[in-house]
Order: sequence, then C-alpha cells, then structure tokens
Amino acid sequence: MEKHWAKFLPESVLGRRLENTYRNLFLRQDPAALAAAYCGTHDLSFAEPEFAGKYLDICAAYHRNRGDGAPMENAARVVEGILQGQREDGYLGGYAPGNEYASFSVWNQAFTCFGLIAYWDACRDERALHAAMRCMDGIAQGFMRPDGPMLLRSGNGGSQHLVVLLPAAQLYARTGEERYLRFCRYILDTCEASPKHNMLSNPSVLGFGSQKGIETLAFLLGMVEYGKVAHDARCIAAAQAFWQDLQEHHVGVTGCGDIAEVWTLNRNRAAMLPRDLLTNENCVAVGWMELSLALYADALDGRYYDAFERALYNHLFGSQAPDGSDFAYYQGNYGQKAVATEPTRYSCCRFRGLTMMAHLPECAVFAKAGTLALPLYASFEQVAMVDDVPVRIRMRTEYPRNGEIALEVFPQAAHAMTLLLRIPAWCEHFSLLRDGKEQRVSVQNGHAVLEGVFPPEGTRIALTLDMPVRRHREMVDDMPCIALEYGPLLLAIDSRYGTPIFSTTVDGDAAQKRLSLPREDSMPMVAFQTSGTVRGQKQDIRLVDYASAGMTNPAQDRFRVWIPETGADMRGIF
Repeated sequence: MEKHWAKFLPESVLGRRLENTYRNLFLRQDPAALAAAYCGTHDLSFAEPEFAGKYLDICAAYHRNRGDGAPMENAARVVEGILQGQREDGYLGGYAPGNEYASFSVWNQAFTCFGLIAYWDACRDERALHAAMRCMDGIAQGFMRPDGPMLLRSGNGGSQHLVVLLPAAQLYARTGEERYLRFCRYILDTCEASPKHNMLSNPSVLGFGSQKGIETLAFLLGMVEYGKVAHDARCIAAAQAFWQDLQEHHVGVTGCGDIAEVWTLNRNRAAMLPRDLLTNENCVAVGWMELSLALYADALDGRYYDAFERALYNHLFGSQAPDGSDFAYYQGNYGQKAVATEPTRYSCCRFRGLTMMAHLPECAVFAKAGTLALPLYASFEQVAMVDDVPVRIRMRTEYPRNGEIALEVFPQAAHAMTLLLRIPAWCEHFSLLRDGKEQRVSVQNGHAVLEGVFPPEGTRIALTLDMPVRRHREMVDDMPCIALEYGPLLLAIDSRYGTPIFSTTVDGDAAQKRLSLPREDSMPMVAFQTSGTVRGQKQDIRLVDYASAGMTNPAQDRFRVWIPETGADMRGIF
C-alpha cells in the first residue's frame, strides 16, 4: 500500500501540535551527538544507536511530509557517522569485540538498520542500504552458524533480539535477496521450536516467554512486515490474535496498558494507577499504536484504528509537554502529570513519541485496490492515488471537539471506487449526506461504505457522528466510581478548577453540559460541566479531556480519571 502524507492545517488541533513538536523537539536534537554513538566502544548499558536509528526514520518522515530538505541534511550527518564507525565485519552495536550479542548490541544494530533503510527510502543513498545489509549479514551469520549465539538467550525474557525480524524483512522487500528471507524464517522457526516463544502457534500475551511491552510489540511489527513480504498469513493472524488479547485484557482507558514496562494480568481493570507504579510507558503506547496501524493498513478494519485513536488523543497527547518539547516516560491515571523524560532515563520514550508525531501525517489516508479509506478525522488536504487515478481530498472538522466532518473528494477523472469513512465503535448513531442528500449506507468492519462513480467536479460529504458522554461504572478501592468518555476522549477532573482529587464526587446520572472553548486554544480540547460535591458540599464540577488535565501547571495541578460517584461513602477521604 502506497503511503500518503496529509497536510494538516496549522490552526487545527493536530496541526498546532505537530508544528510545536517539530519546532520544540525535533529541531532541538543534535545530529552530531547522535552520529557520535558510532565512535569508539562503550559499556553494556549503551543504547544510543537505537535513538540514532529512530532519528533517521524521523528525519525521512519530516522530509516527506514537510517537503523540507533540512531534516535530510541532518540525517546525512548521522549516516556519515555510521559509515565511519562501521567495522569491517559490518558491526554497528557500539560494544567492544566479544560483546556483539550482549546486552543491547543486537537491539542497537536492528534500529540502526531500520533507520538506514528509512534514509535510503527517502534519498536512495546506496551507501546507507549497503551499510544496513553488511550489518544484517553479520547478525544473521552469527546466529545461524552451528556454534553461534542463541537467538532466545537475551534480555527481557528472550525477546530482545527478536526485534531484528523487522529490518530483516524490510531488507528482503527492498533487495529481493533470499538470504534475508532465510534469516526471517530462521527467527520464526527458532521461536516455534521453543515451548515459550512459539508466537505463531500460541499467540498469547501471558503465555509468551516475555511480557516486556515494547519488545513484544517490536517483534509483532516484524511479524506483520514479514507476513506481508513473504505472503505468510500465519504471521498476520498471530499478530491479530495477540492484538486482540492485549485489547481485551491489558489496554486500559488511557489507551496504554503496562506496569513497569511489562504486561500483567487484567491490567485494564478499573484501578487507581499512580505514576510511581511505572505505569503506561510511552514506548509501549507508541508500539501499540504502530501495531494497530500496521494491522489496520492490512485489513482496513476500524477496530484497529479505534485503538490507535484512543491512544493518540489520550496517552500520547497526555504524555507530551504542552509546548511539544518532550514526552514523559510513564503516566498514571491520577495524581501529577509528567511532561518530560527524566534526565536519568534513556531517551527511548522521547524518540518514540517524536516518531509517532513525525509519521502522523501518513495515518490519515489509506488507498488500495479501488478503495479509499479515511479513518482520521482532522482538517487536512491530500492527493491520494486510487488505481493510478489522483484523488484530491479536502476535510474540515473540529473533531474531536465535535462530530461534524465536512469532506470533499475530487478524482482527476470520473472514477468508480469505494469510499470508507470510519464509524468508531463508540458511535451508535450517525448521519451522512452526499451532495446534500441523505444516504442510507451499510457499516462494514467499522466503516460507512459509499460506492459508485465519483465525478471530477467533486463529491461533497457531510458526516455527523453522535458523541454523547458515555459512563463506565466500576468499584475502585471499594468505592463506586465512574469514568466518563466523550468520543475518543477520556475525561478527568483537574484540581485547577476547584476539584481536589480526593474530595470531589460527580453525579453519574446528571446531564453534562459541554462548555464553549476558544477555537485557538488547544488545551483543554473539551470541557464539560456537571453536578457533584466537593468536601460533601454540592458544587458544579468541571471535566476536561485527560490529555489536558493537570497540564496547566504540572508542578501543582492534580487530576483523576476514576471519580467517586456522589453518594459514595467518603469517610476517611477528606
């Protein structure tokens, strides 16, 4: 499937956030420091090559979606550092001889190869592709020789080396070299021969040999990539089954789902989860989003995009600094918001957050085989190729502040195709007008389906999604609590509005009045007023979106998602 890069309007909710991320985070990265990761040798805690590889991919994404050459100039400096630092045997892990398969060594090399491939995709610099091939050849030859290191004898329950499947499959797709296909099969066969890592035949989250969040997700991304290039349906099916297990039993209301970076039993049950528990790692959230996107691109099934959207608007935006300058490592569902990566921690969560934001413009339009799918509702413009016919797309909306979406579709010539508009699972009612006439359309795999010939003079579509506030009641710490959602947005109380988080209740049966907000304000995205109590006294309660809650002054603001219902026994709480 060809990638299409949407041009978001700078004044839109997503457009403003994307621009802030580019200016205040991406432009602050030092390519010289990343290039230096390949100079000399380092101790076994060294992981900088991972971030350098991610940076190359980020630069290539910004080059594509901004039409700007500067990111590639920065990437070229990192590539030069890689080329100069690569050993004769192709090694790029940053460790001394004898440690080629120790600690982060294979992990570092896998992400370096991934970045070099992305760089080659953007500029066709053969030196970069050749460096990735030499590196991968060294890794594969080491593992596959009879007396070589064991693939599953690695950190994080044997999952850490498995990340190499993704760049190996990418190299096969770009070079057609059978040796990379053989290495991919070796990885999968080795896993199948293990009673604990047999993902193909037993895609169970807690049954897998490792519960480490981002490592398992990175392996699944490799399985999806291999499944596509090798036409192996088993890999796609296993990834789908693992995804469904995560969705049903691990991913919570914020769109993420780990504690201390691992999957745990019934992680998505209603609970008070402070950040001190090391809950909801940003790496895990982005990996979950990437897997959801990969499965959506393969199947055009709306449930995958629903999961992506929930994580985007809640976890990812809720873990990003208001000015876009950083991402937090962990985020709870109550307490104090974190808005940056602590100086003592690795930069992985920062670079994965930046990666997702850099690639967000390619997440709006999907086209293949006579079908145009538009799952992301935002103000953007783009030209997509549908069966070699250019189709100009123009969308205007304030979503997720409301459910009104205006869309115009202009094929260069009259073209018969299927247009898919995502209807989120939370939306029970919607209306759709096509050129001013109400349409009765079927909903298949989470999409409204419009078929027929689309004329070059344009088709104008008005889609309105019904977005009531939804209530989820659960017992939390032996107290009846409620969580509220509006469209894809989780709501929360914020102490800055006079609602202290341990002495506020809400009336779960009361109506919620949506408050008008200035369009130019990006925080909060939405606000509601409802009834409740503070310290036992009746008071109007303000609810805002989870991403914005606690963000005005993170040093003193406090927020809470699961809120006690009015009438709950609050003795000992005040």
